[in-house]
Amino acid sequence: MTERVPAAKSRPSKTGPNKTGPNKTGRGRIGAIDRDGAPFDNVLAGIHVVSNLIGRAYDGEIATRWDLSLPEWRIVLTLMHHPGATASEITELWGMEKMAVSRAARRLERDGRVRRTVNEGDRRRYTLDLTAAGKTLYRKVEPGATARYREIIDVLDPPERAALHKALAKLTARIGALGG
Repeated sequence: MTERVPAAKSRPSKTGPNKTGPNKTGRGRIGAIDRDGAPFDNVLAGIHVVSNLIGRAYDGEIATRWDLSLPEWRIVLTLMHHPGATASEITELWGMEKMAVSRAARRLERDGRVRRTVNEGDRRRYTLDLTAAGKTLYRKVEPGATARYREIIDVLDPPERAALHKALAKLTARIGALGG
């Protein structure tokens, strides 16, 4: 699926007809993203921006303190609530890339936080479980991660959260139906 990216909104540049001209800061502008609170021209671009900013908020506060990447935290969080999940299930749950989950799981296993058990019926598949060290890590990280989540989400009142949740579920189902 190709996402439509709106054309930049600026004056033509002296360097060529397809270049974007400078804005007040002398740099080119991207019309899809307005950080002054105006609506995004492209909803999917807005979702990407929010997703990236959430990742930065996590990295700045939690990842640095605990030496734990966001994909690793997602695995730890999942396994605390769903012991024995497979890498494929985690990939599906979070919409992550298979390689990101595989890399994160390998690092967690190497660091003694996750145990990988090969499925006897299909040796290509394995389940993941938190070790005692992984559970201890979860208990240390979870309060800060939850506080950060609350700092982000509390800007929305309950009806806005419900509407956002409903819209995201609808988009997720549509993407799944399109084979994404």
